[in-house]
Formats: sequence, C-alpha cells, structure tokens
Amino acid sequence: MEFISFEISKVLNRRISVILLVVTVVVFPMILKIISYMNVVKDGVPEGLFINNVAFGIIALSQTYFFLPVWIIVMIGGELSSGHVNRVAFAKSRRFYFLSKIFFCGLVTLFFSILGLLSLVIAVKTSPFEQLDLSWIFTLEFLVQLMFATFAYSILLLCLVLLFRSPIITFVAYFAMNFLEAIAFQAFKGIYNTELSWLPLHLIRTLYCLDGEVVLISYYNPFTEDASSLIVPFGFVLVLILISWLRFSKSDLKPLSD
Repeated sequence: MEFISFEISKVLNRRISVILLVVTVVVFPMILKIISYMNVVKDGVPEGLFINNVAFGIIALSQTYFFLPVWIIVMIGGELSSGHVNRVAFAKSRRFYFLSKIFFCGLVTLFFSILGLLSLVIAVKTSPFEQLDLSWIFTLEFLVQLMFATFAYSILLLCLVLLFRSPIITFVAYFAMNFLEAIAFQAFKGIYNTELSWLPLHLIRTLYCLDGEVVLISYYNPFTEDASSLIVPFGFVLVLILISWLRFSKSDLKPLSD
C-alpha cells in the first residue's frame, strides 16, 4: 500500500502528470471514437467485426508514442535525470524505488484499462449499428487481455528507461527499436518466409496480435484462443523485471540523478 500511495501522491502533485492525466482522459476516447467511426464509414467494416476492431484499436492506440511511452518514459525518465532517485534511495532504499516503479506500471495499467473499457463502451453505444450487443463475457475477456498487454508493455518501457536513464535518449532508442524490428520482421518474412515474432516488441504484442505485427487482421485474444501461447511473453516480462533490477541495483546513482 505504501508503494501505491507514494506513486499516486507524486502523480497528483506534479503539474505535468496532472496535465497528462486530463489530456489522456479527454483525447484517448475521442481518437478511438473517430477511428472506429471512420472504420465503418470509410472502410465499410461489417457489424460482426466492429467490436473486435474497436478492441484491437484500444490496445494498439494505448501503445502508440503518445500514450504509454509518454507515461512511462517521460515520468520515470524525468526522475532518473533529476535528483529524485538519490533522495528516495537515501530516505528509503534502491529496492523501495524499484518496487515503486513496478507499482507505477501497475497504476498506469489500471488507468488505461479503465479508460479502455469506457472507450469500448462509448464506441459501441455510439456506433452506427443499432443492434450491436456488447456481452459481459467479451467485455471481461477483453479487460483481462488489455490489463496484461498494457502491463507487459509498461515493463518493457521501464526496462528501456532504466537502461538509458534519460527520457530523450530512451525515446530515440524506442523509436529506433520499433523501426528496426519492423524492417527485420518484414525482411525475414518476405525473403525467408519466417516470422520473427520473438523480437522484444513483437513478443509483447503477441498478447493481442497473432504474430506481433500491429495489423488489424492479426488481432486475437490468447486468453480465450490459445492460453499456452502466454507462457513465453509472461516469462519474458519476468526476465525483464529481473534484468531491470540487476541493472538498477548496480548502477551508480550519481549519473542517474545528475
């Protein structure tokens, strides 16, 4: 409970995080609504596929550069590039700070899960289809998927920001990682007919994309279709947490807070 209150108090007492909170709450459902509406009007998506498309859009949109990466990289990276880490480590411990960041990823996951669920309901209730039925079973299954996909992606971003220690450098590295992975995936698929779904970003995205490629037609929910496929991405997340802790516990705190 101490970790949660520690992180919530920081979010509510920082101007940048409050602004980010308000902007995300307003902009995220708006963008999703526009995309889902254009999906029907422009692309002619049939009624039977609409809810699945919206579900895919929520997860994919949350992982774009303007949402999850901003929350994790900017908020945590700002602490690593200021004197905050030193002060917390001195008053508490490195272990306390690291665990607080895991809990922060959990809070961000809860925030985007609630926002995503509300966005799903809004998109469905205001869709052009009058007889659209959002069952509670689908809603529950999607919520579980959204929570796990968001938390796993948050941990990956946490690992990156702890590695590079700067929000700017981390964003550049994250952009390069996205770009290079996409090229490598398409190249190997086109030349060797091999899908590199084990690449870090792609592996995390297999929690909502069949092969890790963010393409609408590859959306699926492994929690209902193939639970065994969850073993590898879950194991990867645990490895990321361990690597992040080993890296952080042995890092010189002076460079972290200069």
